Amino acid sequence: MTVVSIEFVDYGAQGEYGLFGKVVAKLDVTDMTVEESVRQVGIMQGILGGHVVTREVEEVLATCSAT
Repeated sequence: MTVVSIEFVDYGAQGEYGLFGKVVAKLDVTDMTVEESVRQVGIMQGILGGHVVTREVEEVLATCSAT
């Protein structure tokens, strides 16, 4: 599987955004190297604050079978 984007998720100070949190930003990393994406994540976390966590979104390739 390939990571296609990174979501920045805020769960709130008291968990007010629920179990899945609130996505406050999304970074498309499909055309970035690992080093570039790590650098961009660091920049975004600096802007958004340490309480925001990251979540990787992966591309899942579907398989088909003829029956």
